[in-house]
Amino acid sequence: MRRHISDLAYSGPMIAVAFIAGPTGSILQPLYAKYFGLSLTAIAMVLVAGRIVDAVTDPLIGYVSDRLTHRYGSPAPLLYLGAALLGVCGYFLFNPLGYNPSETDFSVGVLYFGFWYIAYYIAQTLFEIPHTAWGGEIALSSEHKTRIYTYRAIFTAFGVLGFYFIPYVYGGGNREITPDTLSAATFIYFILAPLLLYLFYQFLGKEKAATYQYKAKKSSGFSFYSVYRAIVKNKPYRVLTAIHICTGFASAMYAAILFFFVDGYLGLGEHFALLFILSFGIGMSSLPVWYAIAAKWGRNHTWMLSLSVVAIGYASASTLEPGESSWIPLLVFSTLIKIGFSPFMPFLSSMLSDVSDYGSLKYKTEAASSYFAVFGFINKVIVAVSFSIAYAIIGFFGFDPTTSVQSPNAIFGLKIAFIWLPTCFLALAVVFLIKMPIDERRHNVIKRRLNQRADRMSGNPS
Repeated sequence: MRRHISDLAYSGPMIAVAFIAGPTGSILQPLYAKYFGLSLTAIAMVLVAGRIVDAVTDPLIGYVSDRLTHRYGSPAPLLYLGAALLGVCGYFLFNPLGYNPSETDFSVGVLYFGFWYIAYYIAQTLFEIPHTAWGGEIALSSEHKTRIYTYRAIFTAFGVLGFYFIPYVYGGGNREITPDTLSAATFIYFILAPLLLYLFYQFLGKEKAATYQYKAKKSSGFSFYSVYRAIVKNKPYRVLTAIHICTGFASAMYAAILFFFVDGYLGLGEHFALLFILSFGIGMSSLPVWYAIAAKWGRNHTWMLSLSVVAIGYASASTLEPGESSWIPLLVFSTLIKIGFSPFMPFLSSMLSDVSDYGSLKYKTEAASSYFAVFGFINKVIVAVSFSIAYAIIGFFGFDPTTSVQSPNAIFGLKIAFIWLPTCFLALAVVFLIKMPIDERRHNVIKRRLNQRADRMSGNPS
């Protein structure tokens, strides 16, 4: 029972983080353009600059997190620093200084937005990398990792849904997402984060001596080069990276075109917020079911099944036609896609932690945070590239988001970017999943050998 409580305490802070992270993916940029007077060109420049900064900061933060682990037993200082800075940076990013809703000519400078946007993502990385890596290290087995990361995904979903419910609770008769929604999200973060981080500390922060297998005096040869070698030469890691890229492109291209498909093609834009809340909520509520299936069938086979569910949803969505009659089928097919994608992050994180254990055994270098840092950066690149490709495709075929009637060529291009190309990436992901050399059985062997080596290093051979 205490183990379950510890797992919940570990996952709890993600509710607060998701509240303040939810709008940064697709909501923040349109609001800065609509309410804060920033041009789309300026926003695009900041996004590119942010990815360039990520290329340096993500691996560096991962290395520092691993270094803290080797020296002090856990990366807790980095995690708590990230949580604190996330609140500060989120406040200034979501509440531009001098903004007054009654002023119609208010504008924010690109330097202000760029500084706080990049600072916000650095703060989020400071929290995310050690927190994600910590989940794999406290797990007792591969199955336990899947459970922990399933809890983490569920709590993240609570936070994301909570953000989208703010206009319904706080907005009076207005259901639109506005700067007031962003202000409310930061207020909620400052309430939830201290409480949830306190519970995290009580159940996990005090156990740092038992959290990781190796301590500073037990470790040898830890350096930036040893971490780089352990990651680059890790064959299961390369296969998992291919799976990550394929599933990432499939989900990101779908996300990039979803609003255009619903609003510009089907003419159901007024239902978009409700569509997200219902499909996302039902999809994430299926996580316990996927966890139960994975416990019985194995994580790799279960992931293949979930991707098949996504493919069925994609194929079904291709049959939709413009008009109100498509609303219920759209909701059903979107929910099916969300259900299929829901175990993506728990399974990916669990498998990445297994791969990290394999690297620790083979190359004698503990670098869990660095593995997650590199994957985090890859994910950011995937999102940026897939959005660009998706927009380029629909633009090439003549899709016009300002009109309600699209040409046959535009509809064809829309379906390529929204359905058929993502489906091809799903098929590739299944191929690489078949080639994935680590499953729960093999990881149990890896974990047992790591524990035996840790006992020998401590002078207590098993």
